[in-house]
Amino acid sequence: MMVWMRLGAGILTAVLLALAASGIYAIMSFAVAERTREIGIRAALGAQRSNIVSTIAMRSIAQIGVGVLVGIPIAGGLLAFLKRELGSTSSPFVIALVLGVSVMVLIGMLACVAPTLCALRIMPTEALREGG
Repeated sequence: MMVWMRLGAGILTAVLLALAASGIYAIMSFAVAERTREIGIRAALGAQRSNIVSTIAMRSIAQIGVGVLVGIPIAGGLLAFLKRELGSTSSPFVIALVLGVSVMVLIGMLACVAPTLCALRIMPTEALREGG
């Protein structure tokens, strides 16, 4: 019985992680894609590609950082609740928390790469025309 509960919990965790990852990917991709006009203007004014990419990366890191700062206390509270209710050591939960946060940050950063590269390929005149 205990094996099935652990398996079910593992599957549920994987599904929740996948849903959270897809949500983060969608939000970060949308946020970067919305900056296409800004990228076009900066490119038209002669900004180097590395400066444009670093600006977008810094904004994305700031957004991801806010998410981590808000999520960690919530996860810590849940961790304390589970430790109190289950009465067991919380080391697997801490490992899962650290792993989960790491995966989400990585996915958030990777979500910015494709839209940024796509936006950098657009000619400045096209980006200005699109943004209207």
